[in-house]
Amino acid sequence: MASVIKVFKTLRSHWKKSTFAAVAGCYGVYYLNNKHNENLIRREYCKLAWEYGQHSIRATEKVKKVTVFLNPAAKNGKAVKQFEKNAAPILHLAGLSVEILKSTHEGHVKDQVAALGATDYILVVGGDGTLAEVITGLLRRSDEESCSNWPIGVIPVGVTNTLARLLYTDSTNEVRWMCSAAFALVKGETVPIDVMAIKDAEERTTFAVNHLRWSSFDDAKQTTTKYWYFGPLKHRMAFVFHTLSQNWPNAVSVNALYTGPKDIPLPPPPPVVHSIWTRMYWRLFGRPEEKPSEEEESDIVVPRLEKASKTMELVLATNQLQEKDGKKFLSLTSGPEELFRVDFITEGWRRLNSHDMESCKLSFEKEIVGDVDIYPDISKDETEWYTIDSERFEAGPVSVTLLPNKLKFFYQPRNSESESSNLEIQR
Repeated sequence: MASVIKVFKTLRSHWKKSTFAAVAGCYGVYYLNNKHNENLIRREYCKLAWEYGQHSIRATEKVKKVTVFLNPAAKNGKAVKQFEKNAAPILHLAGLSVEILKSTHEGHVKDQVAALGATDYILVVGGDGTLAEVITGLLRRSDEESCSNWPIGVIPVGVTNTLARLLYTDSTNEVRWMCSAAFALVKGETVPIDVMAIKDAEERTTFAVNHLRWSSFDDAKQTTTKYWYFGPLKHRMAFVFHTLSQNWPNAVSVNALYTGPKDIPLPPPPPVVHSIWTRMYWRLFGRPEEKPSEEEESDIVVPRLEKASKTMELVLATNQLQEKDGKKFLSLTSGPEELFRVDFITEGWRRLNSHDMESCKLSFEKEIVGDVDIYPDISKDETEWYTIDSERFEAGPVSVTLLPNKLKFFYQPRNSESESSNLEIQR
């Protein structure tokens, strides 16, 4: 009893040191518990991948090849470590052949995709920008019709992972999110994804799967590094100082011509398999010439509607996995013409913590469109910028074409049962 009293007297006499030790101890326990739980998640997915890898294949069947495009600069330079800890073991245990291509500079991924040979799957380790480079490089190839059939997976290690939030469940836990994304490739379930083909005035085409946006909020985010001396508050202060700039409010006049939603393209018909007797007859007497199918050329001109507005934010976004009357569409959204400074700062701070636009309190006008031509009214002395899938492009007239169901992406169905129960192997 005396020793217990002595301990309490010591704690009371040195309460500052005791408080610091208690806080440090609690944090240490919390940190170790998180690490233990993360290891349990990795072990769970590795076990499932190992079970998949135990299934035998035919002697004539090749091992599936995965080409990984990895951006080492993503996640503040931690992308390689995160991939090696959370995704690579799952791919190897599943018996896949993995080839890793690391990018070294901006635009390098496009060149790597352009020179890519035969592969079975593509895996993108990065954020929205890296994914956009892969898709642009893929669809700029001369053989893009066949290459667009390569299924694509995404390991979300970027700052923004817009498409990954839609494709893979449980984005609240980063380790489970990355493991789930890797295991989705192992399972092989895919879903068609729409693509926007964005052509500028110089006939250069960029491809995107998320959005094209002109926004004062994006302009404010670009100035974050100028306020580094505010430390963790620099992101918030960027919105504050943006309202004090000389060109506030920097609204832009935009004229848009657009069509309605587009029909979903039908899948190509299966190839006709002729009998052996027919092929033998053709071999002896020659195959008759097939008449080319005469496609009926439609003289119908698709009407275009016009929308003119002056706005502080214009967003053209895809609506993945959604249809309207059996058709695919884009959303053309224009924000208010001007905002009070307090409203602008409040909305900017909200966007730092949430990607959900449904909770936005600003008023927006929304149109359901197909193809769009955008003509911003920008003076020659000014330079404005679009944000296309988190990458900055100089603003100007652009023609946006919707390509419905153009690519296939691996995904994790939200209504599926837990992977740990009754795992179905899909070949």
